[in-house]
Amino acid sequence: MSSAYKDVQVKPRFTFKRKFKNIEGQPTFEVTPVDEPNVDPTYYSWCQKQILRDIKRDMLYVAEEPLTGIGAHQSVRTQTFELPDGTQVQIGGERVTLMERMFNQEDATEGFTGVQNMVVDSISMTDIDIRKDLFQSVVLAGGNSCFKGF
Repeated sequence: MSSAYKDVQVKPRFTFKRKFKNIEGQPTFEVTPVDEPNVDPTYYSWCQKQILRDIKRDMLYVAEEPLTGIGAHQSVRTQTFELPDGTQVQIGGERVTLMERMFNQEDATEGFTGVQNMVVDSISMTDIDIRKDLFQSVVLAGGNSCFKGF
């Protein structure tokens, strides 16, 4: 995901102030921009990436069955994610399509043919005597293995 998704600009938390307001019984927030002239661009970019990581962690998941067909991704329920500045972002089929690329063999880009093939290929390069033990003790770890449904 880039920092501009569906024409929504991801604003780091330090670039605005949110003030709670209760207008006619409706809770709302007033967002006031804050000018920070001496902020390094790399810090700004890092803050945006932290918000995008939150979106990735909370919204993406691996489907139990691969979604196939032209309109299959439209069947994925759309969810709303609220950015720190109060902007609501609707995320639909891309919640699954981004994760499916980890397993998709037909969409191989730059030699990557999916996690499952990467494991088999790695074990196949080892000594034949230890392959059985390696296949029996595969442990997937890391950030992407924590997605729902993985």
